[in-house]
Amino acid sequence: MADADRDFITWLRERGMPAAPEVSVDVVYGGAFSVKDYYMESGNPRQMRGASQLLMEAAEAFAAYTYFACGAEVFLIAPQGAGADLARGLEEVFREKTITGQAAAVWREDIQVKDLLHAERFDALWRGLNDDFYARRMMIFPAVDKPQDNRRCPGCNFRDIHTNGLCVSCHKRQEKGRGARAGYRQECLDYGKDTLGIALSLDETYEKENSIELLADGSGDFALLYADVNNLGAAGKKLGGNVQRRRAFTRAVQATVKAALYTAALKAVRAGGKMAFEIIAAGGDDICALLPGDIALLAGTLLLEEFDRCWKGHANEYGMLTISAGIAVGQAKTPILYMRETAEQLLKIAKRKAWDRGCSCLDILSLNSDGQWATKIKDKLRADLRFIEENQIANCTMRPYTAGQARKALQWLNHDIAPSTLHSIAEVLLRCGIAEGNLWFRYLLSRQNDPALANMAKDIAPGCGMFYKGDGGELISPWLDLAQLRGQRGGDVC
Repeated sequence: MADADRDFITWLRERGMPAAPEVSVDVVYGGAFSVKDYYMESGNPRQMRGASQLLMEAAEAFAAYTYFACGAEVFLIAPQGAGADLARGLEEVFREKTITGQAAAVWREDIQVKDLLHAERFDALWRGLNDDFYARRMMIFPAVDKPQDNRRCPGCNFRDIHTNGLCVSCHKRQEKGRGARAGYRQECLDYGKDTLGIALSLDETYEKENSIELLADGSGDFALLYADVNNLGAAGKKLGGNVQRRRAFTRAVQATVKAALYTAALKAVRAGGKMAFEIIAAGGDDICALLPGDIALLAGTLLLEEFDRCWKGHANEYGMLTISAGIAVGQAKTPILYMRETAEQLLKIAKRKAWDRGCSCLDILSLNSDGQWATKIKDKLRADLRFIEENQIANCTMRPYTAGQARKALQWLNHDIAPSTLHSIAEVLLRCGIAEGNLWFRYLLSRQNDPALANMAKDIAPGCGMFYKGDGGELISPWLDLAQLRGQRGGDVC
């Protein structure tokens, strides 16, 4: 028997289960789904943190039988005959803990230990469990009631007020968030101190009040960052191997996601100077964080870079994985649900480029770049601003950004260029072709005699500076991006 198999047999014996290869056990797979719907119901950071804590506690309820976990989803191995009760118990724990969070669980009975250790048989079992889990999810409906208008909860805005001016679900999240100092954020701070040598003390006022206004930067902006690992489901299906390989893969993804997020958050916050941030989710492949608006691009860039660097150590074993992020930046009074919708669309756009290029990507949008909220998100999310002139393709934006493009944008933003100049260049870019745009840009450089603008143009592309040549030979102009991203900082951070 291999050493890995002996470790698995030992794990079973420690939990009082017979561990001979022919002995049968039950397996359970389940957990929360649509988690963003749960923790993003309210725009209050304390309630978001409380929701995250409640999901974590529910997922850990059966830790004694948990062989591996991926965020709020768990894989349990239980004594023969206990699977059905454990699956029902898992769903019930999530309902009791979260009140309105959605969860599902499925089980398989009489699975022999040797089948869990056999690559092909476990792979077939795993696929079947995932199909059952998806089918079970279709049978779970969110808890909804119809409050009177004068009784509507100000937290979620669609349930009845019950306790202390909130509905039962929001009140529970509020109370849990009030004392939840040992969540992802504290884990992040500990990681920085123990692993990175970065010791940060968070803003005391924010710690007491936990409001978006106190999280925002000096301009009153905050950022909502969504990210997840690309094609993780497909990678898992191709993974193959037995239950131990699945466990090792899950742990590797979890560790890489947390290391990348914690490193990015700490370095970005340190560069920005506003000692406040909130990590809502960092489980499995799912990431959600709130940050001061002026460090959003830096945090996203570092996240991509750190994920790619950390996963290199696992790529030979499990194959290449990349990550994508969508970041919405808005005023503190911007509705959180509006920010969420924008960030989700940005994430989808970044994923499309990531799939095409085979690399990590991000997309970012400032909802205040034109001085008002976007009235039509689709118009502001156009990532295909391009034209063709004499068989030469020219893109008027770098969006969505690879890690390298995002790093270039940060470096270019170090140049002190007047916002009016950036907007003028961007407007001409959208109206003119390649030749006319280059001609106008040379005229602008000679007329203004601005050393900062001239140096920035040299950094972008020697000769002119209106366009630079991309990896595929197409011309790319970053000026529209720079106009929209003005105010982002941290380009000098390594």
